[in-house]
Amino acid sequence: MYCNQCQEAARNVACTTRGVCGKRESTAVLQDALVFALRGLAYFGDQAAMLGLPVREHGLFVAQALFATITNANFDDDRFVALIREALQRRDALKREFLAAYRAHQGRDFAEALPEHATWNAAGTEAFLAKGESVSPLATADPNIRALRMLILNGLRGLSAYVDHAAILGYEDDDICRFLLHAMMAGA
Repeated sequence: MYCNQCQEAARNVACTTRGVCGKRESTAVLQDALVFALRGLAYFGDQAAMLGLPVREHGLFVAQALFATITNANFDDDRFVALIREALQRRDALKREFLAAYRAHQGRDFAEALPEHATWNAAGTEAFLAKGESVSPLATADPNIRALRMLILNGLRGLSAYVDHAAILGYEDDDICRFLLHAMMAGA
């Protein structure tokens, strides 16, 4: 567990065994797995957006799922397992849509190497927990790079809260959804 989202973090650095807020280690690890799965969805969302495909619904899902990972918002492990499953399903559906559109636009198959988050699959909670452990912020050894990634991710979490609230009120913006997908793919 490595959670440094809030001002209550242990030693003003991060909670590493249990959150000062009460967050369990399993919850933090599942949140890390969810962020990893969202990066995979964002990869294909960003690629699809570059081809002009609509990606709003995927951006709104990323916003809703990231908002669920914000400090003290949700400690329900079952909810995170469901969000991971949905992120993987959405990613795979969007991947198929993107690959078909790419072939139609370019006249050839997409041949770029795919990052792990764009191909990872797992079926159950134990596998999600294992992935979350392996992609925790501590997997980034350089503390400066880790801090930069967490700064971007935590900023996107804050943006996601506003995007989700605006969507509930009926305000949605394609540009913000595309930005969220691009930023998730590029830096989180």
